[in-house]
Amino acid sequence: MPVEDYTKNVNVIIRANTDKITSIHMGHITADINLNNITKPGEYTVPVTVNISNEIMGFDPFEIKVKPETVKIKVEKKATKFVSVEPALVGEPAKGFFVSAVNVTPNYVQIDGPEPMLEDISSLMTNMIDISNASKNLSFEVFAVDRNKMIQLENNGPYKVDISIEPIIMKKKFDNLSLQPMGLSQEIEIISELPKISITLQGTESLLEDFNLNAYSAQIDVSSLTESGKYDVPIKIIYPSYFKLIESSMNIVKIEVEKKSNIDNSDSDYLNDDFHENLTKELNNEVANDGISNILNEKNVD
Repeated sequence: MPVEDYTKNVNVIIRANTDKITSIHMGHITADINLNNITKPGEYTVPVTVNISNEIMGFDPFEIKVKPETVKIKVEKKATKFVSVEPALVGEPAKGFFVSAVNVTPNYVQIDGPEPMLEDISSLMTNMIDISNASKNLSFEVFAVDRNKMIQLENNGPYKVDISIEPIIMKKKFDNLSLQPMGLSQEIEIISELPKISITLQGTESLLEDFNLNAYSAQIDVSSLTESGKYDVPIKIIYPSYFKLIESSMNIVKIEVEKKSNIDNSDSDYLNDDFHENLTKELNNEVANDGISNILNEKNVD
């Protein structure tokens, strides 16, 4: 098959009687080249054959010339190949989302053309698919595109393209969290220094990127401590249920408490059980109001 542009038009000069020549039109004359005898790739010079209709065959005098009389043409062996269909995605998903998968059905196309050209083709692109600001899965019907006129497609479409859009998952570390004693008895005081802890949450970028924990997100329940001594107390972390706690610097804290010799009732509003119980309820309500009621014991952190 031809692989390069070649002369597709020729000039035909006709000489005949004036009264006859005016009746001749383009439909009476055709020109072609015969490639049937070419069986091998290469460059050939092929004569141009002029065909005359019977209507003007009997004109006398009648003379016809064609320019050019020959055409140079390059031919290559025709081949068939199956190649993949690749969707041409343009644009970017919405902030916090990414393309997780793209599926094309069917995912291949048969192409025909000169064998040397097909060797360099492994896929064909579709027409453009705009995914700008996408935050959910998308589906399109598109067509395969090939701009090389020497290549022929058995089927250019439509092809179904399914695009999976998923949220970006990120991790965020929170440092220097203060441990808040909850339910501390009026008769007990903590005499050891409470350490700062750090935790790491995992969640979608759109939710976690600007999220911050409040001052009472790290708690220790000391309501059961009634005597002086040293205790290992589990740490509780309050955070939204759509996040996952993946790391904590500490799950249990060692504290030392001591019974007070003189109780100052002026501090009772801060220290009594009712205050801590109400504070915990308020924190839990705050979380629940945001749809995030989830309190996990850090002893369960892997």
